[in-house]
Amino acid sequence: MDEGTLDLLARLVTVRRELGEVVYQDALERAVIGVGVAAHIEAERVALRHARVHPEGNVVRLPRRHVSLEGASGGGDGPCA
Repeated sequence: MDEGTLDLLARLVTVRRELGEVVYQDALERAVIGVGVAAHIEAERVALRHARVHPEGNVVRLPRRHVSLEGASGGGDGPCA
């Protein structure tokens, strides 16, 4: 185990010894929730990064409009398509 994990365990043991079982159980539950929140946030970051690299979905790609040089003078009333 790393130092952070050992520190967390020591803090939980101290809470149990000094504040009692009820407070310990509450602190333990909050620690577990904190781990879940951190994992959830990281999973969302990974998913967003993946979505930017590999966009998928219901996207219909339409052909691009090509404007001819003759119709691009801007003086006509109609569309330049």
